[in-house]
Amino acid sequence: MNPAIHYPNMRTRCLAALLFALSLQAAEPSADPLWDGHESVATYAQRAHLDAEKTLDLGGGVKLELVLIPAGRFIMGTPEPSKPEITVLSAQILIGVGAMLSLALLTVLLLCKRTGRRFSFSLRGLLAFSLACSIMVWGGTRWHLALVQNREYAAAVARSKYDGEYANEKPGHPVLISKAFYMGKYAVTQEQYEAVMGRNPSYFKGATNPVEMVSWDEANAFCDKLNA
Repeated sequence: MNPAIHYPNMRTRCLAALLFALSLQAAEPSADPLWDGHESVATYAQRAHLDAEKTLDLGGGVKLELVLIPAGRFIMGTPEPSKPEITVLSAQILIGVGAMLSLALLTVLLLCKRTGRRFSFSLRGLLAFSLACSIMVWGGTRWHLALVQNREYAAAVARSKYDGEYANEKPGHPVLISKAFYMGKYAVTQEQYEAVMGRNPSYFKGATNPVEMVSWDEANAFCDKLNA
């Protein structure tokens, strides 16, 4: 049997397996202290009087490692793309300034030659001309970067306007998680799933392979049994 035939169905069902990044209650229903956005999980766990990590014994020598997810304020969803930091206009201005300085220095040299004055090498003039050329090169480099950033911004805007599978993730918005909880450190393996549910629905068998071919309801049932 060709595994590629099952891939679209597997892709959808593997998303449900993300629920296996378990949400186990960390404590009683009372609100937990909020994460300050800077402290480490270990520091927060100590302040909240919780374990930073837990290990569940699923029986038969199979264990499941969990990490603490702090309560706090977070941005959920996909934020709007950031506008380019470099503009084409600013790059053009730099090129123009460098070009005008270069022309001014060359004009001074030509005037000196036309008046019959002997040309004399000037280190100061050479440095000034080098600076003017450097400004032009800097402007050209920024122009190139501006074009690259504009292309990336246009692609990001196009992706953000996509009305398909992930449209419900937009726009990015602040949320409050009032209760700390524990999440699986790794993807749930087939042996872990079987230890809890008593069956292994995966197509690509392997005790340490991530479990797949599960539905949303089965993922919720798995989490409910762990919570119990």
